[in-house]
Amino acid sequence: MWRELDRSGDLGLLVEAPDGESFFEECRRALYSLLFGSVPPCGEGSPFSLTLDGIDNSDLAVCWFNELLYLLETGRGCLVPNRYRHDAGLFRLEAEGTLVFPPSMPRLAVKAATYGRLRFDEGPPLRLEITLDL
Repeated sequence: MWRELDRSGDLGLLVEAPDGESFFEECRRALYSLLFGSVPPCGEGSPFSLTLDGIDNSDLAVCWFNELLYLLETGRGCLVPNRYRHDAGLFRLEAEGTLVFPPSMPRLAVKAATYGRLRFDEGPPLRLEITLDL
C-alpha cells in the first residue's frame, strides 16, 4: 500500500508493506505509478541486477528510490525485478530482473528522494514516509 502525502513544493509518499521484499517492491510500484500512471512498467528487457548498501534501512530506502531514478535519468530504463533479497540486519538489498523502456515520458520531474522529513518504522508492517524533490 502507498499513498501521496501533502507537501508544499515537493511530493510526499507513505509506503507500507509486511516484509522487506514486498516493501521494496511497493516503493518501486509507488514511484513508477507516480511517474507513468497507474500501472508500473513491465515487459521484455535486458537482464539487470544490483546490490545496494545503506547505513540503516531508512537510508537503504532512499538509496533504492534514487537508484531507480538514476536508471531512468541515464536512459537505462525502468527496473522490473523478479527477485529481491533484503537483509535487514546488514542494511542490504539485492534485486535481479530486467530493465525495460519506460512506457512514456514521466508525468513528473522527480530530482531525488531526500532525507528531509524521512521517517521509517521497522513495524510490522514496515512503514516509510519519504519526500521526493520535484
